[in-house]
Amino acid sequence: MNIYLSYNNKYNDIQIGTFIANNLSTQNFQILNDNENLKLGEHWKNRIIDSINKCTVFISIVDNDDPFLMFELGYALAKNKKIILIADSNNFANKLPVELNNMLFIEKTSDLFEILIQIEKYTSTYKVDLIYSNIDSWSASTIIEKINENLDIIDNFDSIEFENMLEKWFQEHSFTTQKTSSTIDFGYDFKIDTFLNSPAVVEVKKYKRTSQVPLASIRQLIGSMALEHAEYGIMISTAPYSNSSKYFINSIEQKIYLLTIEDIIKLNKLDKQDIESYCNDLKISNQDHYA
Repeated sequence: MNIYLSYNNKYNDIQIGTFIANNLSTQNFQILNDNENLKLGEHWKNRIIDSINKCTVFISIVDNDDPFLMFELGYALAKNKKIILIADSNNFANKLPVELNNMLFIEKTSDLFEILIQIEKYTSTYKVDLIYSNIDSWSASTIIEKINENLDIIDNFDSIEFENMLEKWFQEHSFTTQKTSSTIDFGYDFKIDTFLNSPAVVEVKKYKRTSQVPLASIRQLIGSMALEHAEYGIMISTAPYSNSSKYFINSIEQKIYLLTIEDIIKLNKLDKQDIESYCNDLKISNQDHYA
């Protein structure tokens, strides 16, 4: 992976930049710019533009008083590069342009190893992006197989893309679905015409895997079932469900199945009938557990 590292000639920034460059170079990263070898009189702007064009990730140790750094950063933004900003939090919050607020931000600190750890974390995500850059051409079942190999692939999707992928997954497993209006929130994402011989509504939740699905979301799904006269409600989440949520669905009359992405992985090789049986058995298992 090619990385462009942008920093000025202030002593502290040179220390940080040199530390980052030396450590990343040992991990098969190619550092494209070389401030020390830029010769006097060389057309520096063309050299910089050429290097930024070739980079995958642009890392800037930000100094908004340096016009050369601002030129490099502006060009990287224009080329839609993956950008990591290293800056003092006060500068980042109060002085940098508004368009930089959504960039990945690392606090400039004296702990250089902490900065390096954060960079390695972000660049590992970018590697996943590159490997799966053609993901739109894959079947939903193939995507689920890849998610089984690496859960970080989920981070390539926004919430709408993830919902669409899972609707496509049900279609590939012989379920007929209907999408809700994109402009109205019905409390569910799509409807299955026939699930265990009756209509079902499906709600997809793309949450951080360290969080939990709130009980309010399940109550909203119940309302959607009543609105659509659906016999079944299915929730699919990237996060786990709390025990109170599981207890709640087994204490009510409505038939709701709480699935995680791990359940979808298990179901990926099964046919429609086996998927329905799995969900029915899951409900019975929970009833026995909380009886």
